[in-house]
Amino acid sequence: MRDQLRHLHQSAGSPTKTELKRYADIAGHSVGRSALAAVTAEGAGMPRWATVAAFVDACARHAEKRRRPLPDAEVDLAVWRIRHDQATSSGQRESGAPRAVVVGVVPALADCFQLRALADDLARATDAGGATPGPPASTWLLSGLGGVGKTQLAADLAGRRRRAGDLDLLVWISGTSRPAITAGYAQAAADLALPGADGSDSDRDAARFHAWLSTTDRRWLIVLDDLGTAADLKGFWPPIRPTGRTVVTTRLRGSALRGPGRHLVPVDGFSPDETVAYLRSRLEGHPELADDVRGLAGALHHLPLALAHATAYLLDEDIPCSEYRLRLAERGPPARRARPVRR
Repeated sequence: MRDQLRHLHQSAGSPTKTELKRYADIAGHSVGRSALAAVTAEGAGMPRWATVAAFVDACARHAEKRRRPLPDAEVDLAVWRIRHDQATSSGQRESGAPRAVVVGVVPALADCFQLRALADDLARATDAGGATPGPPASTWLLSGLGGVGKTQLAADLAGRRRRAGDLDLLVWISGTSRPAITAGYAQAAADLALPGADGSDSDRDAARFHAWLSTTDRRWLIVLDDLGTAADLKGFWPPIRPTGRTVVTTRLRGSALRGPGRHLVPVDGFSPDETVAYLRSRLEGHPELADDVRGLAGALHHLPLALAHATAYLLDEDIPCSEYRLRLAERGPPARRARPVRR
C-alpha cells in the first residue's frame, strides 16, 4: 500500500510536508505535519486511517491547485479505506500482534523527535517486567514545567507499546479538568461496549469503566495528559493491576500526587548533547544556519518547546543560530513572520 501512496504523491506533484499539512487542514483533517510526511517515508510503520485519509485529500487538493486534477478513482477514500484495512489486517497476521483498542487521540511525535535517555528509562520501567526504585509502581507521574516535553514522552511510550503488540487497550485522556476526565472514561466505556454504558449518563459510564479496570485481565495503558488538579482524579485514579499501566503528565509536584503504586518522574529539558542532536537534526540540509548550535542551546535553556519554536523561525526566516541569539538577547524571542495567504 505504501508504494501506492508514493505513486499518488508523485502524481499529485510531490507536495512538500508543509503543503500536505496546509491542504489537509483545508480539507478539515487534524493530522500533524510529521505524520503526513511519514506516509511515504522508508521504514515507517503503517499509518493510521485518519492519516491516510488526510494524505489522500491533501494530494488531491494539491493536484487541483496545479490545475492537474487526479482521476476520481485515484482519490476515492472508500477504495483507500479498503486498501488500508487489507494492509493492516495483513500486517497483524504477519506479526501475530493483536490490534489494540484506542480511545482518544494520541498526539503525533514532533518533527525530528529527539529520543532521550528518559524515554528509554520510562519504557523499561513500564514494561511488564520493569522495575523502579522503591515499591512496585503502576502509575508514573511525569512532572515538570511547561515545554519540557512531557506529552511527547508519553506519546512516544504509547507508540512503543502499540508497536510491541503488548497492549489490548490504549486510552489517551485530557486531564485538564474533572469533566474532561469523566468524558474520557465514559467514551472508553462506550467504545468497549461495557454493559449498561449507553451514553445517557457520563458519570455513571465513567464509573463503570473505572470498575472494569479493577477486574479485567486485558493489558491496558491509560495516559492522563496535563493533569491540572490532583483533586480532579479523586475516586478515578486507575487501579493497581498486574496488566495495567498509567502515565500522568502534569506540572504539579508534592504530596497531592502521592499514593500507593505511584512513582514521580521529574522531567527537565534536554541534556546538552540531546539539545545539540535535536538542533542538528532540525537544521539538516541547512548547514549555514547551524553556526552556533551550542550557544543557542544554552540560551534557550535546553527546553524542547523553545527549541522547536526557534528552529521553525530559523528555517522560516533563513537566519543562523548566531543571529537568533543576538535578537534573543536584545528583545526576547522574535515572532514568526505571518506567511501570505495564497488564494
